[in-house]
Amino acid sequence: MFNSNLPLKVISISCFVVILFSLQGCDYILEKLKPKKKPNVNVQIHHLGVTKEYREGTAIQYDYPLGKVKIPISYYVTGDISSEYALADLYIRWPEMLGWREKKSFFRDPYVLRLFTTFEKEKGTSFKRDDFYLNLQQRIKAGQIDYIRPSPKYKGLTEYWSVVQSNTTKEERKKKMSWTIYYLVDDPQIVSPQGHRLVIRCGFFGVAPGSLVEDGGINTCKIQWNLDTSMSMEIRLYPLILDDWKAMYHGLIKFIISIRVE
Repeated sequence: MFNSNLPLKVISISCFVVILFSLQGCDYILEKLKPKKKPNVNVQIHHLGVTKEYREGTAIQYDYPLGKVKIPISYYVTGDISSEYALADLYIRWPEMLGWREKKSFFRDPYVLRLFTTFEKEKGTSFKRDDFYLNLQQRIKAGQIDYIRPSPKYKGLTEYWSVVQSNTTKEERKKKMSWTIYYLVDDPQIVSPQGHRLVIRCGFFGVAPGSLVEDGGINTCKIQWNLDTSMSMEIRLYPLILDDWKAMYHGLIKFIISIRVE
């Protein structure tokens, strides 16, 4: 019991101190119970050519265990290193393949390719990227493909339609639904950096099989490449760019080669 002769102010302070130490004890216990995140000390970001005019530098270089990537500032939007991964977000204006700063175009421009690049993906981060070619083979093997046809819109691609909710009935699939379309290139010489035939994955909402159209300014198509065991790249694009998908593919390969530092 508190001494009744003590001033009320002293009693209040004492109670506050007791509560504070109790809370600190809880925080300490909770902190110990938390799983420790793996530190990411294998990636370094360098700003090259920093001047008064170019405060971020004229190029951003990422050094990671398997190589170096040097990105001209005109393509670079942002980047970061966290406890689990490093990332670089790049935007390219199609078809010129110029940096978005040069063309004054950005997020909602339907002619912009977004190259979301991550490093240290092998550490178990949520930024691990799937191989769409292998995803497609798994769906074919599991009988999860509903329609296959030569693309009526994009020459040289074959469409594989897979419903997002696999437990739906045939009658339900005749109604508007969410679908995943895998566009597989017919030419076996057009491959990803992993050596698999190029696959572009798009989202579709409607009655399948239909025609993929521009969807209200949303870049619903993706290409995912694992450039090595540490570096992956997700290319996000708008459907209208698929009209010239072969030139886009060659442009992307050329760009990736250009930013590699020997």
